Amino acid sequence: SLYPNPNNGTFTINVAGYEGNSFNLNVVSATGQIVYTKTVDVTGANYAEQIALDNIPAGMYQVNLSNAQYQINYAIVVTK
Repeated sequence: SLYPNPNNGTFTINVAGYEGNSFNLNVVSATGQIVYTKTVDVTGANYAEQIALDNIPAGMYQVNLSNAQYQINYAIVVTK
C-alpha cells in the first residue's frame, strides 16, 4: 500500500508478502523523468518506509517497485 494519496511529496510505502526480495524503487513523473530511485531489500514479512520528496512539483507520479519476478505500481498525486 501507499499512503496518504494525494500527498505533499511525503508518503509511506508498505510492502507485505515479498520477504527475501530486493526491488528497484523508482518515482517517475508524468513526463517519464525519474525523480527518485533507491534499492529496497525486503527482509521481513512487512516492509514500510517513509519517502520525502520535498523538491518535486505538484502533479501525477508513478511509484514502481520492480525486480526480475515482480512489478508493483502505484499512481500518486502530489499537491503543494
